[in-house]
Amino acid sequence: MTKTDEKAQPNQPTQQKQQTKQSPVDSLISKNRVLTLTIPWEKAQQGYQKALTHFQEHVELEGFRKGKAPLALVEGRVGKAKLYEEALSILLPEFYTEAIKKEQAKPLTYPHFSVKSADENKEWVVEAEIAEAPEVKLGDYKKIVKEAAAKGKIWLPGKDVPAKENKDEKKAPPEEEKLRNIFQALLEKIKIMIPELLISEEVNRSLSQLVDQLERLHIPLQDYLNSVKKTADQIRTEYATQALASLQLEFLLEKIAEEEKLMIEDKDVDAVINSIPDEKVRKANENSQQKARIRASLKRQKTIQFLLGL
Repeated sequence: MTKTDEKAQPNQPTQQKQQTKQSPVDSLISKNRVLTLTIPWEKAQQGYQKALTHFQEHVELEGFRKGKAPLALVEGRVGKAKLYEEALSILLPEFYTEAIKKEQAKPLTYPHFSVKSADENKEWVVEAEIAEAPEVKLGDYKKIVKEAAAKGKIWLPGKDVPAKENKDEKKAPPEEEKLRNIFQALLEKIKIMIPELLISEEVNRSLSQLVDQLERLHIPLQDYLNSVKKTADQIRTEYATQALASLQLEFLLEKIAEEEKLMIEDKDVDAVINSIPDEKVRKANENSQQKARIRASLKRQKTIQFLLGL
């Protein structure tokens, strides 16, 4: 899960569904998987004591040196609500990891925790919502690709209409047009349900980028909305639609690569890095995270070339 900028918090997909008019995106959004974490009261007490000790080290009380105030006074100063919150932050990683192993879950995001009960002398119950990779059934996808490649219409995301001929407009290159047709056909024929968390995180990321960009240009958000004649909810819906298509395509291409055993070797990644002329940029790409990104990009390109060659 990417931590989102607090300046731009969109409604979650579940909140959007409560509106009278359902978004067309909703029918392809699946519920998150929920894991129930049960923390015995004995463990909860241990977490509480650790939280209390943590605050004792940092709270300054008149008449006592820092870190030397009695625990009872620290507890009164901090308050039980905040101590319970800190105790949960201490305990949740352990119980979440146990639940992941027990349920054999494969989360793609950080979890969203929801406290269901945290009463004294009782076990604490916390729900962890996670997003897992959706099931992708390719079927006879090669037939879909071949039929789509033969079509002549140009497709753009969100616009399922043939492009009108206009002498002043530049026509897309044949290969680009062919690929757009293939993507459209695959997304139309192969339905992939995307978890709510993945959609909301992509929307949050897009909204944060928009807000940051507007701030750099010193344009108030409301002025921008007025200029494009859209509401904040409409912007969220647009971003959700784009996120859905993007994620569906990502999982689709990944499944095709897996099906066709399209692999990227280490030497391919190294070749890309070694081709970077700037030494500082080259070294910055030598860490495992950047190598993983390069590998994913190369695999996507290889998969696309495979589809174009069918």
